[in-house]
Amino acid sequence: MAYDISQKVDSVYINLFDYILNEERIVLTKELAESYDLTGIPMLINAAVEENYLVLKKILALKVDVNQTDIEGYTAIECAVNNADALICAELLNNGALVTQDDLNKAKKYFKGDKELLKAFQKNLVK
Repeated sequence: MAYDISQKVDSVYINLFDYILNEERIVLTKELAESYDLTGIPMLINAAVEENYLVLKKILALKVDVNQTDIEGYTAIECAVNNADALICAELLNNGALVTQDDLNKAKKYFKGDKELLKAFQKNLVK
């Protein structure tokens, strides 16, 4: 029987990635996916920082705001670019992540051989 742990997120830090990937009985709801951990980081950004593609895909499938920010203003795409993670970047871009000029400049440095990925960065550039 599945159960929803979204009620516990506000009061107790839970390593949700482990639960989501390893426990079929955990229900990942949109509300839970949009929640912040105790340090002010949303699950989507945590997935990008941790380079956890499977969790990132599950979160994005719930149609969370791909451009949400943490308490310091960082986005998932910014974190993925800083990690030079092409797979995470591609998934975020395919889901509408907006790109700053700084993100694009870093992408050109880290992904210079990947023309398709750089084209996606350019397409999603905020002007």
